[in-house]
Amino acid sequence: MAGRHTRAADLARRVRAALRGAHPLEALTFLRYLRYVESYIRSRGGDGAALGAWIQKRLRREPRRELHALVRDVALPDALRPASEDGPERVVIPYPGPGEGPTVAVLLDPVIGSQPARFFWEIWLDAGDGEPELYESDGSVRGHLPGELVQALREPLGRLLRAKDREGCPVPLEVALPAEYFDTAVHRWRFDDIAELNDTGHLGARRRVVLRSLERRGDPDKLWAERWQAMAAEQRFGGWRTPARGAVHTDRSYREAAFGLIPVMCRPAGREPGRGAMRLALENGHGVALWHIDGHTSRACPETCDTLYAKAEELLGALGSPAELPDRLRHIRQDISEQRADGAWAEPMALLYDDPRRPLPAEETGTVDAPL
Repeated sequence: MAGRHTRAADLARRVRAALRGAHPLEALTFLRYLRYVESYIRSRGGDGAALGAWIQKRLRREPRRELHALVRDVALPDALRPASEDGPERVVIPYPGPGEGPTVAVLLDPVIGSQPARFFWEIWLDAGDGEPELYESDGSVRGHLPGELVQALREPLGRLLRAKDREGCPVPLEVALPAEYFDTAVHRWRFDDIAELNDTGHLGARRRVVLRSLERRGDPDKLWAERWQAMAAEQRFGGWRTPARGAVHTDRSYREAAFGLIPVMCRPAGREPGRGAMRLALENGHGVALWHIDGHTSRACPETCDTLYAKAEELLGALGSPAELPDRLRHIRQDISEQRADGAWAEPMALLYDDPRRPLPAEETGTVDAPL
């Protein structure tokens, strides 16, 4: 295996040298070859992130944009794909886009000025027509502490989920929060009193559970919409370690990141330095990210972080589209609930999946918080 990766890396270096030479070879043709090299490396568990980023950067300099698909739309032929060691793969249910199926959203809005934090909740249903309707809202005066939310939502949310679930296809659940509260362990919520720790009573093992940014409610901005469209057109995906060791990330680095790279953090998103990294990701149009809600907050990474990033790379490298990620992560959480240890790395991982084509309902103007 090491010999194959070495030959692939050598081919990549020679092609890049040709593209930089005094008489460049036909750029699109050789960028397409490099895409095959990148795809081959990823399919064998190698790290193709740097090569993918370089290809994307070089492709931006190619003026014939109508031909960019020649480079982007590359997939390994079946003969070059590694054989499955685990038999037939599970069925992966893509996350619904506009008009593709129902979703349920819970919006958690912090009570202004409350310490500790309290939230008012709203439950919205998008029946699949792209027109979300308010299903039920919080009738409390003071809102709810984080530890009280499950009890408050148990009856109304449980009722709606049961009504919209179909056999073999539970309705997805979206929870919208301000970014500083992204470490809320929504995927660990449990609505059934009889559920035991690590069983399938946990929401994240039963259904696709994703987080969304409450600040993005209403019409999406151009940067977010354009990046999502470009990401959806990709066919290869990988993890982008952020913040990277020894690197200082800027708005520009997040804006120019390859469209197939998904930010992955071994840190919480609600505390520095993860908080700053998440802010940069959101402000520069990223709609998908993974992070460790119980991770370390130190600048230096322990060795266990390397394992987490390798596992995340394996997960993301298996994607055929971003829409597969929520269900693939659910599969791993289900394995954890069934006491399969291989997926333990993913238990504390939260997923941002924020589709601008299906924006959260806009905030009503003129609303005044109830007095505390």
